[in-house]
Amino acid sequence: MAIHGGYDVLDDGPGPGRRVRIALENGAVFEGRGFGASAASAGEVVFNTAMGGYQEALTDPSYTGQILVMTASEIGNYGVNPEDFESDAIAVAGFVIRDHSRVRSNHPREAGGSPGGARVGRVPFMSQSKPIAFVDARVLTLAPEGGRPGQPRRGAMLADLGVVERGWVVVRNGRIDAIGDGAPPRLDPDTEVVDADGRVVMPAFVDCHTHACFVGDRNDEFEARLAGASYLEILAAGGGIMSTVRSIRAASVTELAEALLLRLEQTARLGTGTIEVKSGYGLDTASEMKMLEAIATVASRVSQTVIPTFLGAHALDADRSNPAEGVEEIIDRTLPAAVEAHPGIACDAYCEENAWSLEDCRRLFEAASRSGCPIRVHTDQFNSLGMTRLAIEMKARSVDHLEATTAEDIERLAQSETIGVLLPNSGFCLDDRYAPGRALVDAGAAIAVASNFNPGSAQSPSLPFAMSLACRKCLLTPAESIVAATFNAACVLGLQHEVGSIEVGKRADLLLLDTADERALAVEIAGPGPIGVMLEGRWHPTGWGR
Repeated sequence: MAIHGGYDVLDDGPGPGRRVRIALENGAVFEGRGFGASAASAGEVVFNTAMGGYQEALTDPSYTGQILVMTASEIGNYGVNPEDFESDAIAVAGFVIRDHSRVRSNHPREAGGSPGGARVGRVPFMSQSKPIAFVDARVLTLAPEGGRPGQPRRGAMLADLGVVERGWVVVRNGRIDAIGDGAPPRLDPDTEVVDADGRVVMPAFVDCHTHACFVGDRNDEFEARLAGASYLEILAAGGGIMSTVRSIRAASVTELAEALLLRLEQTARLGTGTIEVKSGYGLDTASEMKMLEAIATVASRVSQTVIPTFLGAHALDADRSNPAEGVEEIIDRTLPAAVEAHPGIACDAYCEENAWSLEDCRRLFEAASRSGCPIRVHTDQFNSLGMTRLAIEMKARSVDHLEATTAEDIERLAQSETIGVLLPNSGFCLDDRYAPGRALVDAGAAIAVASNFNPGSAQSPSLPFAMSLACRKCLLTPAESIVAATFNAACVLGLQHEVGSIEVGKRADLLLLDTADERALAVEIAGPGPIGVMLEGRWHPTGWGR
């Protein structure tokens, strides 16, 4: 029996995932899905809180006749292997877990079928120790000849995918071990082979701008807008960003982390291997630090690379009698606290009318620069206030949104090292206004594309959807959108030497698409995602492909 706590999983393991129930003596009944034998069982319910191994749980004689509940979501291993001297028989009368994997063990010498299993995040994996080879693949390396190493792609280079028409990739110990054209060389006998059958193998997506750490929803506001309410009317009724702020302030770190874990699994299913997650729904020191703690907690528990960003300057705190006091707190107290807990964290702000002013952003960024923080900024979403120019002068790593940017600022951006981040999901969800992507590319600017996943103005975890919109609305080509959502996005996060392209020594975050033509990423809207995702060398077939 298994209780999943409301979570879905990519793979149910053996059997049809039948409904099972566990009834307690006090009358409480819990429902889940079964993965073991079809039988009734009775016994004392006991708990194990281990989070790092304890593979003997099923076979420990001290649990004989008891129904064992594992309280942690990811405990490392609740299976068995031949080298465990206690593994000659099952002792428990029943076994209850949060998540189930078809891998019975993550012991270095053992992997295979059910029951039980190890989990990373909430995604089942095939094997950590064996090399994996992708063969007969159309490989998009995103490492073309002639590029400037470590520099974001611009101009013609933005559309060069470094294609190996019919090639192979070998992964070992979580890293790209070798890449080649044609048939692969002789592989190690224990290599697991994934036959791409001509399909595309490419780097996993890098989502460089999200607000995925939140609790609650704003569904009522969506219906209010459909009924004709303006954004200002919604704000006056206590909605908008402040409704999320109040939910964050009332939530615990654990509640925030659990909500973020679920959203990161959604992004992983859609192909995101690296994701940036901002704070910014706290607006005071305690709540902002709580968000950053939750993000760090999740980063330690998932296979994706998770990058935190400090966005204490996301909005003015409307719940304060004097919102200006909140600005001073963010600059004088919250930023130093964030830097102390997370040295080198990027500092972001939202510069807009009725939000953070140009001068307040300048003061924040000067303090952040003195503390060694990279600078990023939301700018020109609705109004051009001079923030893009200031950000370029302050050598910001990125300027994000740009729907209202000017021709002069496009030229300034093209002459700078700052990257423009397009967020077309916001235009789709709000007002059908989009950044001038084509003009930026033609001027020579470096650009990236991100999802802006958030509860109010970009309610989608899908970076492929943002890529499709970037082509349709910002007039990028499919190839440009791919580079913008992988290598250039990695440059925004300072991770271009680790992710964003398929090169020997880099982290093995890869996608297997169900197509031999990568342009389908731009043509398709709201598709089911790749048929397989590799995160740090762990292969996760989604199971829906042919």
